[in-house]
Amino acid sequence: MSHGVLHFVDKEKWKEFISKAKYGTNIGGLHIIQIFTNKVPASYDIAPYVKGLAAEGELESMYQDKNWEIIQSKAYIFNDEHPGVEKHVHASYRIVARKMK
Repeated sequence: MSHGVLHFVDKEKWKEFISKAKYGTNIGGLHIIQIFTNKVPASYDIAPYVKGLAAEGELESMYQDKNWEIIQSKAYIFNDEHPGVEKHVHASYRIVARKMK
């Protein structure tokens, strides 16, 4: 499970991480991943730290092979607010996939 962290590393690194995780996952194992996408720019509070926003559909394409079943995928934009940070939006993508073979 990876939630809200992969966009903080270079795209090549998170793609490598996912490839290795796919290889090391047992049959029946699940991947649950959420990553911010480039549909909207990174919000000002995290922009200096964001290294690898995903393109729309990029993460899903990594699981479109005969060994994986995509159980759920969702692209969405949501409003967010934190103490001391103005209201802002994030573009996000979430996937749940199961290793079949």
